[in-house]
Amino acid sequence: MSFNAAQHRAHLKDFPEYIAAGNLKNDYMWQTQKYGRLLMQKSTRQPLNIIMVGRVEAYRFNCGPAGTCFKLDVAGLEKSKQQFHLSKPGEEPFAEDFMRAVAVLEKLQTATAKSKEKKNLIVKEYDETMVRFMHRLFNKREKPIPQPKNFGTYLEDLENPSGSEQQGECEVVDEETDLWPVPPHLAKELDRIKYHFIANPLPIYKDEEFVGPAAVEKCLSGALVEVTFNLEHYAIFKQNEAAHDTFDADILQINILKDGDDTPLSAFKLHNVHEGPVKLEKRRTQVASAEEPAAKKTKKNDDGNATTSQKGKEKEV
Repeated sequence: MSFNAAQHRAHLKDFPEYIAAGNLKNDYMWQTQKYGRLLMQKSTRQPLNIIMVGRVEAYRFNCGPAGTCFKLDVAGLEKSKQQFHLSKPGEEPFAEDFMRAVAVLEKLQTATAKSKEKKNLIVKEYDETMVRFMHRLFNKREKPIPQPKNFGTYLEDLENPSGSEQQGECEVVDEETDLWPVPPHLAKELDRIKYHFIANPLPIYKDEEFVGPAAVEKCLSGALVEVTFNLEHYAIFKQNEAAHDTFDADILQINILKDGDDTPLSAFKLHNVHEGPVKLEKRRTQVASAEEPAAKKTKKNDDGNATTSQKGKEKEV
């Protein structure tokens, strides 16, 4: 079934969460959290869920099972995030809405920031305005899972088992975290953190079906999506560093509305290099020759009969 952009836009505009419809007004407030502030709905005292529609860009697109974990000497897997940027879509009903949403977010930033420098949320690169979204890949467990011993079982353990072992209730890592599809070079890193952190799958849906972590990047690339998110604010003041504010759009849910268009591959990309070079075909264009006689023109004489004349009359004899 083809996607009807106008119909879906009409469905969204009545929701107070749809930021482009102007339903936010002044019904919001910031509530202090442990490390920053969270945008709340003033009337309900609940986190403000914001809905926005846009096109997923290739710019800094990191939504694989390892997210932004590139170098372990910089940050471990437990600090990794999945991120992508939305840009103005080509679908006309949502193109104007996207720019309205950006304007609202910019006003929120200006009214909230403690400094002149505002980072992370609104990104302007290559003459394009984008909005950055992020999702924490792992959450800290409320209670760490005891790591199993790596040196076998001792006789004293068999003779004097602990209370949990006596009852047969030895806690193990949940299957989703244990089998999280990280690249092979991060397998040991996953084993290191899985007893203290639990996998937090990106809540993404296509045709109302959950998209697994291994398929997220393929489904999300270039797609038209509807994103529901919370907005967080952090004022950063560090010694010997310029003060700045960061705003994070923390993803709550993603609905894929329309798949991205596949970029057509050229003959060079599809060609087998072992079969020799690609042979280019010359495109022939029809150009009138200068030696061709001028086209005959038809005109009518005074009697209404058609006569022909050529450029350059012959001399009468």
